[in-house]
Amino acid sequence: MTVKVSKAALNLREELADLRKPSSIAGEALLRADSVQEQRDLINAGRKNLIINGGFDVWQYGNSYTTSTTGYGQYVATDRWGAYYSGTTISKQTATINDTLKNVVRVAATGSTLYLYQVIESGSALLANKTISYSYWARANKNTTISGENIGRFCGQNVSSQSSYAIPVFSGHEVSTEWRKITNTVTLTDDSVGQSFDRHFFFVINISTGVSSGDWIEIAEVQLELGSVATDFEHRSYGEELALCQRYYQRLSWGGAGARFGTGIPYGTTQARVTLPVLPVFRMNPTITYSSLDIRQSDASANTVNSIASSGYNLVLVGTSALDITLGVEFRSNAAGHLDFDAEL
Repeated sequence: MTVKVSKAALNLREELADLRKPSSIAGEALLRADSVQEQRDLINAGRKNLIINGGFDVWQYGNSYTTSTTGYGQYVATDRWGAYYSGTTISKQTATINDTLKNVVRVAATGSTLYLYQVIESGSALLANKTISYSYWARANKNTTISGENIGRFCGQNVSSQSSYAIPVFSGHEVSTEWRKITNTVTLTDDSVGQSFDRHFFFVINISTGVSSGDWIEIAEVQLELGSVATDFEHRSYGEELALCQRYYQRLSWGGAGARFGTGIPYGTTQARVTLPVLPVFRMNPTITYSSLDIRQSDASANTVNSIASSGYNLVLVGTSALDITLGVEFRSNAAGHLDFDAEL
């Protein structure tokens, strides 16, 4: 005997929808990710923030500085962040955002523009033809609009020679006196040469409309990452962030007159060498500036340093008078001072 069994047709789509499996915000982000790499980044399986010192934790230059000239290359306070316009004051602040205390940078103007930037090394090779997402917190002393963010430009070794670019200009981000998180996603194109390790990416936050002397904007937790989803800020330890910054800049400071910097040997009639008290982790041979540094031999009077350069792990100091090659040399400060090693972009 044959038995026939009939059953209503099954709508698989409806059945799956009826499962109503709960999904958190993080789960939704994973489901929306376009690639395995993006999913890996979302669970912090690797470093994702291409901005160095985006949390404004490292301030080797000092906690506040006001620029006296206009031009690129003015890294004057918080590490890796540059100012452009004369009269711009960059200072360290703190603020509570979402019940968490954070380091904040304040950019204040005496002119008509607020301008802060970071150059990402070899950014063309990393980012050209890629979709990126960026995010940061911002507030200002009055309601205003970030009018020239542009998110960035590609440039050569000289940041002043920025190329043309086909990057959507996302101006119009409103900023008020209350903290607001700004996020956006763009696809980048390097119009000049496509992709190149010798071209850098220029990330800009700029307000150029309605700015008066004394106006300011504060920024916290800047992040730029590959992918179409702006994820939570990546917190790196202070030690790791400092090490990343020291590839571009290091400062050695001493407290006052008589402090010993190091010892070395004469090198020629007016030169001396001393082993560097820092590791040579710079991206290139750094430019060295100094203040309040003398060369001494035994109890002789100070021999003023006339110039200084680096040679591998050594500093080469040139004095203004002859050295006795039979004696060692000692480097002392004649006042509170510092040595700066600058390899910034």
